[in-house]
Amino acid sequence: MRNATMATMLAALFATVLIGGCAGKAPTLTVTEAFIAERSASDGSTVVHVIVKAQNHASEPVAMWAIAYTGAGASGGVERWAQATAPAGGTVSFELPVVAGANQSGSSPLAVSGRVAYVPGGRFRELLNELSVPLPSTTFAGSVDVDWSAPARPPAPLRVGTARTAIVLDHGPARAVDTLPPLKTPN
Repeated sequence: MRNATMATMLAALFATVLIGGCAGKAPTLTVTEAFIAERSASDGSTVVHVIVKAQNHASEPVAMWAIAYTGAGASGGVERWAQATAPAGGTVSFELPVVAGANQSGSSPLAVSGRVAYVPGGRFRELLNELSVPLPSTTFAGSVDVDWSAPARPPAPLRVGTARTAIVLDHGPARAVDTLPPLKTPN
């Protein structure tokens, strides 16, 4: 009986995917700019923040979840939370720190590439989460010019305020809450 139930669930899942239950368009990610965020006095290395813009084509908010990326000339790859949610039909930008080696001068391009797992909205995705189906992901790659002689600029501050929307994802030991900017108060 258990095998019959599992077979029915898998058939329903397969049919739903074929019909388009999971066929939302992936967010488009674009590398837009980079700036010097910090310079190390001890070893001369530089932290560059690369700004990536995510365009959401869906009719529901899409949370950018886990991101893995590398930057040319940087030391190793990085895995972290993207900490951003693109509103329905809108865009959101997030910053990725890249540690570049010492002795950079003038202006030169910095290539960055990576993969972002994202959480599409809807009840069907919630069901897939319950079945431990991995999140969909999309890739990005780009190159931006960095002026290595520019003064350091602090990263964007975290937004603080009342949440308009909260997305809570619970995958065993990995739990995160992502919030959108606060609502404007009515006049």
